[in-house]
Amino acid sequence: MLPSLSIHLPGPFTYQEGEYVLIQPELNRTPEPDQCGSGPLLFSASGLPDGLSLDAATGQITGILPHSLANRIRPTREYSITLTVSDGVETASTSATLTIRNTDYILLSPGDQSNSEGDYVYLDLQSLWGSAYAGLNTQAPLMFSAYNLPAGLSIDSSTGVISGTIDSNIATAEQPQVNLWVTITVVNQADGDTSTISFNWLIQDNPNLDEPPPGTNDSDGGGETGGNSDDTWHLYNAEGDYVSIYIGPLVDEEGHALSYTVTGQPDGIDVVYVEVAADGREPGAYLQGYIAYSNVASNAPPVDFHVIITVTKEGDGNSLQSDSFTWMIRDTSRLGSISDQVSREG
Repeated sequence: MLPSLSIHLPGPFTYQEGEYVLIQPELNRTPEPDQCGSGPLLFSASGLPDGLSLDAATGQITGILPHSLANRIRPTREYSITLTVSDGVETASTSATLTIRNTDYILLSPGDQSNSEGDYVYLDLQSLWGSAYAGLNTQAPLMFSAYNLPAGLSIDSSTGVISGTIDSNIATAEQPQVNLWVTITVVNQADGDTSTISFNWLIQDNPNLDEPPPGTNDSDGGGETGGNSDDTWHLYNAEGDYVSIYIGPLVDEEGHALSYTVTGQPDGIDVVYVEVAADGREPGAYLQGYIAYSNVASNAPPVDFHVIITVTKEGDGNSLQSDSFTWMIRDTSRLGSISDQVSREG
């Protein structure tokens, strides 16, 4: 007589560390007409790796595989899992092999960086993965560290974001360009695997070190008090720089919403409203974006942009105040197009 209760796992199974697992057994239950006394099904399992659990009522095996199961020294781990089901009368078992592969974390270099003193920097290294399983990376307990960053910058040890404002005392008039060899290391704290990258960071002297950009001036903090129209602020950047400059609050002292308009800014820059504190920025209005490479002709001298910021109160068409500053943008050397080449062998 054939058994009336049988179970099968459709393995073998292969997964990556960090991957979500859902294994559903195939069950056959056909009790004989004269069979009685059987009860509800009850499942049990053995050999499951960390991170997986069994639903004793359905037989489903689910969970997220931790990053501690494999590593570069032992890139795969095999588990022989056994699933057993019983209805109180009959019992059936099945086995299958579960292979877990190491999810490696290899940083890709962001390439050589170039900035001027006073530039705001936001460089997200965690988005630069050499792994085919980037969607799984959020599960790993990663720790980032940096060596020889430009003064004023720091790295978030848990997110890999380098941010901050580059210090004004790195370069000098006598040494207007300073090259820093930066090293970044990420450690997977679950299995000890590490990845290290290095790249050059060129810092250029800011010719006007003592004049802060909008948002840092003590007397007219980015348009928060008073008015200004004589370009007493100066800002210096290069094409390709990412900037995020605070220009004022979202509401006035009476709670009225404020809106900001900007004219004369370099291409690539616009007003962005930040409503929730994030990435080290408080809520407020910001001039933000990547300075476009179209702002300065190739190999041309720096260009001055006379930027005007106007703030108005919601429902009131009249401007509350207007502030201005000069923004100098310098050309960033880029590779030009290479024409088709024709050569003979030899």
